Amino acid sequence: MVIFLLGAIAVSAAPQDDRLDELDFEEAPVKEEVAPYFAIGVGTTPTFGFQNLDDINVRASELGLGNLSNTMTFWGGEVFGSIGAIVSVPNLRAGFSWLGSVASTSADVTLPSDLVDNGSIKRTMEYQINTSTIHLDYAIPVTTGLVIAPGTGFGFGSQVLTTYQGADKRSWTDYSTVTPLPDMISELNRSVYSIPFRLNIEYTLTPFILVRAAGMYRYQAIGDDWQGNRTSTVTDVPSGISISGFNAQVGIFVGLFNN
Repeated sequence: MVIFLLGAIAVSAAPQDDRLDELDFEEAPVKEEVAPYFAIGVGTTPTFGFQNLDDINVRASELGLGNLSNTMTFWGGEVFGSIGAIVSVPNLRAGFSWLGSVASTSADVTLPSDLVDNGSIKRTMEYQINTSTIHLDYAIPVTTGLVIAPGTGFGFGSQVLTTYQGADKRSWTDYSTVTPLPDMISELNRSVYSIPFRLNIEYTLTPFILVRAAGMYRYQAIGDDWQGNRTSTVTDVPSGISISGFNAQVGIFVGLFNN
């Protein structure tokens, strides 16, 4: 009986062994999933603005002052984050930035001695630009870690042109008037609204650190009336005094970046 059973098993196993060669033990291909672009970060963004200050420098020359530099250094920062999952537009992100810069020129000016002791005062002109901007960028991954992100947005801010002068020394009793001669301060300011067009080139150093180089042209769309010393409406201010101009920016951000 044992011999008979062993023989039956051997006979049935033989055809199965012949079909073993037909079996495919290769692994089935696994479909690779590409992670969607995602970024959220905050950082500092030093910016160099190339402004047209010709009209301001004409006034500076009339006041005996040197020219202001047409290259203004802006300091500020930006925060941004992906919103593609919210608005169903992959790789879209939104951000908010703030920048500010002051350019100035000073000189010692000689006045009649009956106005000031020793006939000398110090005169200064300052030109200040402050902007805040809401950004929309579209991130285009190029390679691992490298992203190109063109974008636009809406900016709002202010221009302030201040001129002041004063003697080296003053007594408390001199200030019985609002501004004792020859001291003087004059301020022109207005609100401005702009549209930026920019191109960001960004590289992720680690999942938590990102660096940026960017170029931008800021177009001043609207400028309110100029106000003098916060009381008077000032007319005939040259139209060339605007915040329109090219900007070059670098930045470093911390956050969470996946591309």
